[in-house]
Amino acid sequence: MSVDGTSFNLRLATLCFAGHAYGYGHLYRSQALANTARQMGYTVFEISNYPILSEYWISEHDIASLHAALVRIKPDWLIIDLPTISREISITAHELGIKTCFLNGVGHQLETELADLVWIQDMPERIILRPKFTNHKTDTEWFVYGGGADELGLLPCFSKAMPDVTAYLIDTNLTGYSANIVQSRLHELVRPDNIQILDYMQHARRAVLHMGMNAWELAALGKSIYLFSRDEGHLYFAQHMAELNLALAFPRVGLPEADELRNFLAIDFTPSGKKPDGLGAQRLLKELKDSLET
Repeated sequence: MSVDGTSFNLRLATLCFAGHAYGYGHLYRSQALANTARQMGYTVFEISNYPILSEYWISEHDIASLHAALVRIKPDWLIIDLPTISREISITAHELGIKTCFLNGVGHQLETELADLVWIQDMPERIILRPKFTNHKTDTEWFVYGGGADELGLLPCFSKAMPDVTAYLIDTNLTGYSANIVQSRLHELVRPDNIQILDYMQHARRAVLHMGMNAWELAALGKSIYLFSRDEGHLYFAQHMAELNLALAFPRVGLPEADELRNFLAIDFTPSGKKPDGLGAQRLLKELKDSLET
């Protein structure tokens, strides 16, 4: 599926934040959507608290700066990718005649009445992925990722409970783990950037992680995925991926004791569901464009 955007100049603004309260998934997804839109000939402005990666820098909850940016940009749509949606953001956009699109991130339920369009990240066809990547020969057993801040403490827990398997333990700037969490010579603690992390995904046969957007990227690679969740919202999305036969979801919130964790990871699982095809961004952009032309 492809969308020809050359005949219509859609103006878009994306709004997302990154950091301890947000992780990085919202930022990566918004970037992927913005890059796809630009490739289709649309005009895109990125608004974020991440100054290197955005044209307009604003701090969290700074409605005045958001209003000033939107007045200057004058987009057709404001695409909001945040864990929770402020009613003020929606009102600010609508008062300026700007439509709002909410990207429903993993683990969060949005107030749909505030949006002109809600794009729920719960089906393979809707998943917005980073640039296309290909499989490589695997050279390790496990990709272990606790999310941007590893709030569950998955990395040290896995390393202690699973010393006899090879694994990449994925660290981030938010966790800043030291080498002393590594309990096995078969485990390697690495801190890749947002592109390099895809290489580690590709080179592992299986993945254990906190439920998030990376789970959908791993599903696109056809990996065997084992999911844990830090709250009921993330558990809901993890169980949905399990229903689609794309992952195994631990049935409770949080991490179990070591023996139960080992037993869960010992379950033989091969995904059989329909994988994300990497065209979710194009499908969303088509809906945004069509809504303005009708």
